[in-house]
Formats: sequence, C-alpha cells, structure tokens
Amino acid sequence: MTPKEVLSKVKGLTREQLAYYVRMNFVVPKKKRRGKNEYTSFNENEVLLIEKAFYYIIRFGSKPKFAFEKARTELKQVDMELNRS
Repeated sequence: MTPKEVLSKVKGLTREQLAYYVRMNFVVPKKKRRGKNEYTSFNENEVLLIEKAFYYIIRFGSKPKFAFEKARTELKQVDMELNRS
C-alpha cells in the first residue's frame, strides 16, 4: 500500500505525521525499486498498527511512542486469540 493509500484509509492522518512515524521507526515499510525510483510500501499489518495507534493519539492524546506500543500489544493479543481458535 502506498503512503497515499494509507492516508486515504486513516482519516485525519497527514503526510507529515506518517513520515514522522516512519522516521522514528514506529513502522518500517518496505522500499521497492522500479527502475531508478524507490517507492515506499506498507503492508496490511502496518496499516492496522497505524490506524490503532492514531486512534489513541487522537482520542486520548497519547504520545506516539506509547500509542504504537499499546497498539502493537493489542494486535499481538488479537493475533494470539485467533491462532488459538
């Protein structure tokens, strides 16, 4: 998923915020090369993580570091519950 697609999926998120999250290594998207150009690509799990963390940032005023930690923990718990079923 391109950054533009992520921005359209996560309502209210700005390009600057997304770039900050990448720069701070809260999410680490893949870099894909096409010819001489390099493109950023987010997978579905990274987008879910961004959505959940952004919710905590907006709804509760959480700092990004805490919001991403909490979102990561919640997504791991959901994944573990799904794997048990």
